[in-house]
Amino acid sequence: MKPYRRLRRNMALVLLTVLLALGAGTSVFAAGTGPEASEAGSAVKSRPDVLFLSSYSPDWPEVAMQMQGLQNALEDSSNQQFLFMDTKHISSAEAEQYTCAHLKTLCGETHFDAVVVGDDAALNFAVKYRAAFFADVPIVFMGINSAKAANAASALPLITGTIEDLPFEQTLRLAVSIFPHASRVLSISDGTESGKAVRLQLNDVERAFPQLSFEDMDSSQLTRSEIASRLSACGDDTILLYLVMTRDGEGNTYSARQAAEFLSEAAAVPIFRADEMGMGNGFFGGCVISYLQMGEQVGETVKKILNGAAPDEIEIKGAGARYEFDYNQLRRFGIAESSLPKDSTILNRPATFWSENRQTLIPSIMIISVLLLMLIMSVWNGRKRAVLQRKLADSQKLYRTAANSVDLVVWGYDPSTRQITMSFDSDFTRHVCEVRGFSQVLENGPDRQAAVIFENDRPALLGMYRQIDAGAETAECQYGFLWEGVPAYRRAKATSVYDEKTRRRTVVCISTDITAEHRMQELYEKELQYPALALNRSRLGSGTVQPPDSINLLKGPAAESNPRPGPSAGRRRPNGSALRPHQTIRTEKMGLFGPGWGSGKRNVTVMAGTNILRQSDSDKDQRFDLI
Repeated sequence: MKPYRRLRRNMALVLLTVLLALGAGTSVFAAGTGPEASEAGSAVKSRPDVLFLSSYSPDWPEVAMQMQGLQNALEDSSNQQFLFMDTKHISSAEAEQYTCAHLKTLCGETHFDAVVVGDDAALNFAVKYRAAFFADVPIVFMGINSAKAANAASALPLITGTIEDLPFEQTLRLAVSIFPHASRVLSISDGTESGKAVRLQLNDVERAFPQLSFEDMDSSQLTRSEIASRLSACGDDTILLYLVMTRDGEGNTYSARQAAEFLSEAAAVPIFRADEMGMGNGFFGGCVISYLQMGEQVGETVKKILNGAAPDEIEIKGAGARYEFDYNQLRRFGIAESSLPKDSTILNRPATFWSENRQTLIPSIMIISVLLLMLIMSVWNGRKRAVLQRKLADSQKLYRTAANSVDLVVWGYDPSTRQITMSFDSDFTRHVCEVRGFSQVLENGPDRQAAVIFENDRPALLGMYRQIDAGAETAECQYGFLWEGVPAYRRAKATSVYDEKTRRRTVVCISTDITAEHRMQELYEKELQYPALALNRSRLGSGTVQPPDSINLLKGPAAESNPRPGPSAGRRRPNGSALRPHQTIRTEKMGLFGPGWGSGKRNVTVMAGTNILRQSDSDKDQRFDLI
């Protein structure tokens, strides 16, 4: 592995020398973006130019994330160019030498409006060579491990940025909660400039864990086998904490992924870390910072400066952090997810049917839920409608029974059209229509009805309709007519009803039979006119009392006139036997008050000392004078 690294370094140096000799605008250390990146500096600048100077090479994952975040924030608002010092593969002295050579050419062609520097080596270079390359140019740093260096740089004019303040304290507190019996922390670093800066950050949090002893393992001083041996010897009493490992004592270099795979395979306990580099490749995880988010944060700061904000007035910030863990490592060491902080990100979780088809399942579930809801509502409405229909049927049955028992005639009247609609829910109403030859709907209904009643009663009926037409809520009348050759009388009452929604007015009319009441009234009036109505004694025969015929009752005393017996006179039956006081005789079918009054049997009692017969019908007594 060592010869390969040396060959790579030599090839890079040779290629750089050739490109510089040709005066190329781009080298293995630099790349440009935007349409103006390939044009000469003589072109009129339409957008500001921003330079990103990275401590490492573009194949370093951390750098790729920083670049992506920076581009996400700046988008098309500026032209971005990138320069890489590649300190992970060459020495700091070599990196400075060739970076200076390239900047002489690059700055001679382009005047940069802002410079972004990534990680400690790039910040140190920018401060050291500022007068030569970045005089009066705002500088924004990110990913700086050394808080001391960041604070010193921000004290200079036109410099601000974001510190890579690793959340070691949060990560160690989590580790202690998972391994409460741990007594020491073994950190892994590599002796590089970044490694030393990160180790200083860890030193600052050691005092927060007095129960733990801290030890650092410098990978640059150990061989691969020695590193693996030390890690495999660690037990549950040790918390392994990865800081950085880019090389070992044999000259081998490692990317974050390679370091994670090698160390994880050798370790017998989880390896915690405080940034996202190498996550998903063997590290257990912890509270980690995001380099993508860091790049976006710095990009927003650059935009503010390009829009006129003063860098000296922008305070330096820390990078955002989140909890992130590897599912495979959780399973490997038997650590339950319930022991992790809420809202933790879990990498490498096996894909489930839901996770793979979530975009399709969510709208499908929503559609199915809506359909199920509609089905439930439909079933519920159907059952509710069935209950209402049963209640309506019962009420209609009750209504028909009540209407038929008293011979009700029911119809609806529309004042706006003068149309009458007969209600066939009443059997008697249907029968009346059949007898009269009426259809269920009568156009010009009031006149059609008036034509079949007595002429003297027509004004009363039409007057009722006129009151309703004029807006009256209720109106009523009485009228007579011939029914099956016999005079009959009814009382009609009209009542206005309104639709709850439309407020449309409809009139419901109900007529009831008052024939018996009318005949009683006629008889009462005749009795007032003729105080003594004769009962023909000759019509009393076979123990049955018969009244005079209806003509005699209505016109006056019976045509057959006999002298009225005195108070002491006895009463005799037609067969000559005397009627004794208080004697009760049975009568049948007297028919005295017309239809409905003469049916059945009645008792007639001769009142002592009077010319009175008392008629008893159930609990009713009727008194009649005798001649």
